[in-house]
Amino acid sequence: MPQLQDRIIAHAKELGFALYHPIFVDTLPGSPLDRPAFRVLLDVVWELHITTVITPSIWHLSQEEAEANQVRRRLAAYDCRVIFMR
Repeated sequence: MPQLQDRIIAHAKELGFALYHPIFVDTLPGSPLDRPAFRVLLDVVWELHITTVITPSIWHLSQEEAEANQVRRRLAAYDCRVIFMR
Protein backbone atom coordinates (compact mmCIF):
# COMPACT_ATOMS: atom_id res chain seq x y z
CA MET A 1 0.00 0.00 0.00
CA PRO A 2 2.76 2.55 0.70
CA GLN A 3 4.07 2.15 -2.86
CA LEU A 4 0.62 2.81 -4.30
CA GLN A 5 0.21 5.83 -2.05
CA ASP A 6 3.59 7.16 -3.21
CA ARG A 7 2.56 6.70 -6.85
CA ILE A 8 -0.70 8.56 -6.29
CA ILE A 9 1.10 11.42 -4.55
CA ALA A 10 3.71 11.63 -7.33
CA HIS A 11 1.02 11.58 -10.01
CA ALA A 12 -0.97 14.30 -8.26
CA LYS A 13 2.12 16.49 -7.97
CA GLU A 14 2.92 15.95 -11.67
CA LEU A 15 -0.58 17.22 -12.46
CA GLY A 16 -0.09 20.22 -10.16
CA PHE A 17 -2.49 19.14 -7.39
CA ALA A 18 -2.08 19.62 -3.66
CA LEU A 19 -3.27 16.67 -1.61
CA TYR A 20 -5.58 16.82 1.36
CA HIS A 21 -5.88 13.12 2.13
CA PRO A 22 -4.02 10.88 -0.29
CA ILE A 23 -5.68 7.53 0.36
CA PHE A 24 -9.12 6.23 1.26
CA VAL A 25 -9.16 2.45 1.58
CA ASP A 26 -12.22 0.31 2.02
CA THR A 27 -12.11 -3.39 1.24
CA LEU A 28 -15.50 -4.29 2.68
CA PRO A 29 -17.92 -6.23 0.49
CA GLY A 30 -20.92 -4.53 -1.04
CA SER A 31 -21.57 -1.46 -3.11
CA PRO A 32 -18.93 1.26 -2.80
CA LEU A 33 -21.74 3.76 -2.23
CA ASP A 34 -22.59 1.99 1.04
CA ARG A 35 -19.05 1.62 2.39
CA PRO A 36 -17.68 3.76 5.24
CA ALA A 37 -14.57 5.03 3.43
CA PHE A 38 -16.64 6.27 0.49
CA ARG A 39 -18.96 8.15 2.84
CA VAL A 40 -15.90 9.75 4.47
CA LEU A 41 -14.57 10.65 1.01
CA LEU A 42 -17.90 12.27 0.11
CA ASP A 43 -17.88 14.24 3.36
CA VAL A 44 -14.35 15.50 2.68
CA VAL A 45 -15.18 16.39 -0.93
CA TRP A 46 -18.28 18.28 0.21
CA GLU A 47 -16.80 20.06 3.23
CA LEU A 48 -13.51 21.08 1.61
CA HIS A 49 -14.90 21.68 -1.89
CA ILE A 50 -12.48 19.14 -3.39
CA THR A 51 -12.67 19.31 -7.18
CA THR A 52 -10.61 16.27 -8.16
CA VAL A 53 -10.14 12.72 -6.88
CA ILE A 54 -7.24 10.72 -8.29
CA THR A 55 -7.45 6.94 -8.30
CA PRO A 56 -5.12 4.35 -9.85
CA SER A 57 -7.86 2.92 -12.08
CA ILE A 58 -11.61 2.60 -12.44
CA TRP A 59 -11.26 -0.83 -10.79
CA HIS A 60 -10.23 0.95 -7.58
CA LEU A 61 -13.68 2.56 -7.44
CA SER A 62 -15.47 -0.73 -8.04
CA GLN A 63 -14.93 -3.98 -9.87
CA GLU A 64 -18.37 -3.47 -11.42
CA GLU A 65 -18.46 -0.85 -14.17
CA ALA A 66 -22.02 0.23 -13.35
CA GLU A 67 -21.10 0.81 -9.69
CA ALA A 68 -17.93 2.69 -10.65
CA ASN A 69 -20.02 4.96 -12.85
CA GLN A 70 -22.42 5.53 -9.94
CA VAL A 71 -19.46 6.57 -7.80
CA ARG A 72 -18.32 8.99 -10.51
CA ARG A 73 -21.82 10.45 -10.80
CA ARG A 74 -22.07 10.89 -7.04
CA LEU A 75 -18.76 12.75 -6.97
CA ALA A 76 -19.80 14.79 -10.02
CA ALA A 77 -22.89 15.88 -8.09
CA TYR A 78 -20.44 17.60 -5.73
CA ASP A 79 -18.61 19.17 -8.72
CA CYS A 80 -15.75 16.72 -8.27
CA ARG A 81 -14.16 14.86 -11.16
CA VAL A 82 -12.26 11.57 -11.04
CA ILE A 83 -8.88 11.16 -12.72
CA PHE A 84 -7.53 7.67 -13.33
CA MET A 85 -3.78 7.12 -13.35
CA ARG A 86 -4.13 4.44 -16.04
